[in-house]
Amino acid sequence: VTENFERTVEDVRALRKIFWDPVPDWCTSPQAVDRYINGSSSIVYWVFGREDLAEGLEALGYEMHTTPWGPIVVLDSPDKRLRAKVLVKSIASREKNSLYVMEDIVEHIGRPNPQALRQGGE
Repeated sequence: VTENFERTVEDVRALRKIFWDPVPDWCTSPQAVDRYINGSSSIVYWVFGREDLAEGLEALGYEMHTTPWGPIVVLDSPDKRLRAKVLVKSIASREKNSLYVMEDIVEHIGRPNPQALRQGGE
C-alpha cells in the first residue's frame, strides 16, 4: 500500500508540474527560459518576480498572461493534455486499489488466514 501511495504522490507531483511549472532560478535570460520551456512538457510556466524575463519572452513570441501570482506562459497542446489525462487516470486507479487493499486489511486483521495456514503460515 505504501509503495502504491508513493507512486500516486509522484504522479500528483508530475500532474501539478504540468499545470504549474515555476521557471527555475538558473533561467536568467529569455533565451534560457525558451530552452527550458522547449525541453519541458508542462502547459503552464510561472515567471514569478521576473518581469524582465516576461518582457523578453513576449519579444520571443510567447503570450504572457497575468495572474494574481505573477506572469505565466501557457503552451497547451493535445499531447500535453493527453499526458495529463493519463496521469489523472493513473492516480484514480492507484487510489482506488489502495482503498480496496486497506478495506481488506481492516476487515481481516487479526483473523486467521486459512490459505496462509495451509502454506505453513501462522
